[in-house]
Amino acid sequence: MFHIWGGKNSVMITEFVEYPRVKVMNLLFCAGDYKELEAMLPSFEHFAKHFGCKRIYGGGRKGWLRKIKHLGFEQEYLVRKEL
Repeated sequence: MFHIWGGKNSVMITEFVEYPRVKVMNLLFCAGDYKELEAMLPSFEHFAKHFGCKRIYGGGRKGWLRKIKHLGFEQEYLVRKEL
């Protein structure tokens, strides 16, 4: 099940994922005005905590870390395989 977080000029799409040891909210897509997206973060953090999530995961290019580190996000590693 996906959750759509709409703003005036922005949107985020999230989902819950349950791993064996932790439940997380996965941030699948975001688009629009960065400041508005940042302002939306507390709402979906509260929503995630309410439903038992312990983490938020999101992906993107390396440069995003500079933009969101002050919000508490940390770098993790991702692997891929071309098919």
